Amino acid sequence: MGGSVRWVLNENRQAVFAQYNFGSVQAYLDAKNGVNPRGYASFTQRLGDPNLDYSHRFNSLYWQDNWKMRPNFTVIYGVRYDLYSLPAPAADAAYEISRSFRTDRNNWAPRLGFAWSPDREQKWVIRASGGIFYDAPQTDIYRRAIVNSGNPRVFNISVTPAQSFAPNFPNVFSGVPSGFSLPIQSIETVAPDFRTLYSANANLQITREITKNTSLSAGYFFTKGTGIPVYRNINVQPGPNRLADGRPIFLTARIDPRFNNIVMAESVGNSNYNGLNLTLNRRYSRALDLFASYTWSHAIDDAPEQNNIDSGTNVFPSDPTNRRRDRGNSLADRRHVLNLSGVLRPSWNGGNAALRALINNNQFAFILTAMSGDIFNIGSNRNLNNDPTIPNAFQRPLFIGRNTYRGPATKQFDLRYSRYFPIRERWRPEFFAEFTNLFNTVNVTGVNTTATVDAAGNILAPPPFAYTGALDQRLLQLGLRLNF
Repeated sequence: MGGSVRWVLNENRQAVFAQYNFGSVQAYLDAKNGVNPRGYASFTQRLGDPNLDYSHRFNSLYWQDNWKMRPNFTVIYGVRYDLYSLPAPAADAAYEISRSFRTDRNNWAPRLGFAWSPDREQKWVIRASGGIFYDAPQTDIYRRAIVNSGNPRVFNISVTPAQSFAPNFPNVFSGVPSGFSLPIQSIETVAPDFRTLYSANANLQITREITKNTSLSAGYFFTKGTGIPVYRNINVQPGPNRLADGRPIFLTARIDPRFNNIVMAESVGNSNYNGLNLTLNRRYSRALDLFASYTWSHAIDDAPEQNNIDSGTNVFPSDPTNRRRDRGNSLADRRHVLNLSGVLRPSWNGGNAALRALINNNQFAFILTAMSGDIFNIGSNRNLNNDPTIPNAFQRPLFIGRNTYRGPATKQFDLRYSRYFPIRERWRPEFFAEFTNLFNTVNVTGVNTTATVDAAGNILAPPPFAYTGALDQRLLQLGLRLNF
C-alpha cells in the first residue's frame, strides 16, 4: 500500500517590448533629431500581463497484494486511485465554457494477474494480467485555454505612421491607445465533460523451458485507449456543398460570430492495439547469449497523433463534424518487428598456447533489427474543405483514408567487437570497434506524400514518394578502455 502527492508550479514569462522599424539610417536620424518623428516604417509594442503562474497537483493511492493459492499458482491483485487537481481557469474568459474546468474524480484502476505452472517439472509457465491505467492530463491543454481565452493576457499592437494613434518617436504606448481594437480572436478551450485518458491493458504469455538455459515464449497483448484528447474546431459552419466523399465545405461565416476559430480539447479519441509475440531467450551458456523476438501487431485509432499538443503541428481532424473519417492505422503502427541480438565469447582451453591467446578474451556482440516501414498520411496541395485549422499537407484527396501509405522496411545490423589484454589480475586494457548500420542500409524516415489535386479533391498528380529523411548511415567507432 502506498501513495504519492506531486505539486507542480508553472511560471510562464513573456517578453514585453517596443520596437521601431526604419527604412533607412537617415529616417532614424531625422526621427531622433525631431525633424520627422513619424519617419519610421512601422512600430510594434507588446502590451498586457506577461506573467502567468498556475499550479496543479497529482495525487495517487494504491493497494496491492498477492495470494499463493497453491505452490504452482499465484494471484496478484490491487487497485489504484488517481486524482488530478487542475489549474485555476481564467475567470474573465470571453468564452463562458473556459471559466471552469471539470475535475474527473472517477479514476479507479483495478488490476488482476496470475502465474501458473501446470506441470510438476515446472517447465511450463502461464502468465496473464489485466488492468486499467490512467494517464495524467497534459496540463498544457489548460494553459492554452487560460492564455487563449478570448481576453488575451498579452497582445501586440502594430501600427504605421499614417494611423492617427501612432506615437511619435521615441514614445511608447502607456496603455491601449484610443482608436485601436483587437481583431476577432481565435480561442482555445476545454470541453465541459473532459475526462482523464485511460487504457485497458491485458496480456497472456505462455513460456516453455526447452533446455536448462533456453526458453520459448508466446504472448498476446491488448491495449484499448479511451478518452484520448483531440482538438477540434467547433466554430466552423458546414455549407450546402460537399466533396464527393462526403466531407463538408465550410462557410467563412462562424457559428459564434464573436470568435474566429474555437478550438476545443475533447476526450473523445479511441485506440486499439493487438499484438502477438514469439520470444526465444538463451541465457549465457557455452560462450553464447542469444535473444530473438518477433512481433506481429496492428494499432488503430481515430485520434491523429499530429493533433497532440506536444507535436507542435496543431493538426486537427480532417472533418470536424465526423471523427470516423480519421479512424485508421495509428502513426506508430508497425505490423512486423524482428529483433535478434547475441553475445559470443569464444574460449579455448587446449594445450596450444598460441591458439589460446588468439581465441580467448574476444567478444562479439550484434543486434539485428528488421521491421515494417513507417506509416505516412497522404495529403494534398489545397485546402479542400475551407477549414483553416487543417494544413494542406493533411487535406487528403478524395476517398483516401488516414495513414494509408507505408514506407519501405527498416533493416539494420550493428556489430561490436572487443578484445581484452590481461596484464595483471587488476589491470585489463580493452580495444573495441563498434559498427552501427554495418551494411550501410538506407532506412527511410521521411517521404513526400503530397498529391496535386484539383479544387474538388481529385488527384491530378500522385505523390512523388521521394525520400526526405533517413536514419544514420554506417558509423564506425574505435576505442581503447582501461579496466582496473
